[in-house]
Amino acid sequence: MPLIEHLEDTGGVSILLWEHWLSDGQKNFIKNSISTKNDIDAKKLVKFIGMIHDIGKATPVFQTM
Repeated sequence: MPLIEHLEDTGGVSILLWEHWLSDGQKNFIKNSISTKNDIDAKKLVKFIGMIHDIGKATPVFQTM
């Protein structure tokens, strides 16, 4: 699986976790940790973090392994 596909899949799974797994308390913790304090931006943050979790694999050193 290409790295970009993996990162996009992980972003999608992150959204599913937000919608079906995280408790209201966990969502509120994330939401209250950002300046806008709204659900949409908190959900985007969770997706972003999921999508960049393997960004180090995009380096030339890793790609030549």
